[in-house]
Amino acid sequence: MSEDDKKPRAEGTQRWSVQPDPETGELGWEWNPSAPDDIDELFNRVDSGNATPLDSELFDACILDRFITQANWGEGKVDPWILRTLSEMFFKVLAGGEWNDEIRLPGRPVSSPWSQKEKRDLSIYCDVANAINLQSSRPVAAIQRAADEHCVSYETARAGYYYWKNRLSKKPQDT
Repeated sequence: MSEDDKKPRAEGTQRWSVQPDPETGELGWEWNPSAPDDIDELFNRVDSGNATPLDSELFDACILDRFITQANWGEGKVDPWILRTLSEMFFKVLAGGEWNDEIRLPGRPVSSPWSQKEKRDLSIYCDVANAINLQSSRPVAAIQRAADEHCVSYETARAGYYYWKNRLSKKPQDT
């Protein structure tokens, strides 16, 4: 593997590049609106199903980039598919969706589909199920151990475990 293969690529766009944060070293996206508009290749990869994870992360930002370019700096004619896509995104926001979920921007977090309680209970479920299935623990002992590890009562851990056990055991037609 060459040195170039190890580096993250912005997948064929000069406008968007992956750059390390000078303080943390974490990779993040940098937008250069004065660079040539070369994002058609990215759109083609996404449309054809050949998108990389980096392409997918960058897709919504490139739609906004193209809209800005065409509406503000172009001839005022925006591609119809860009308008339809933005309209769908905005509709989802008006219908109650979160901005970060409906218009994904590189480096911005998306909302979790679960509450903190559901995440905790899922973690408890996994701990208990692993103890029962992998360590042959008795359910009562496994639930108590999970309760202790998550600093909750036995009853809370038991309720969380059974909530997820029942939820995950349902067939799709049951929901």
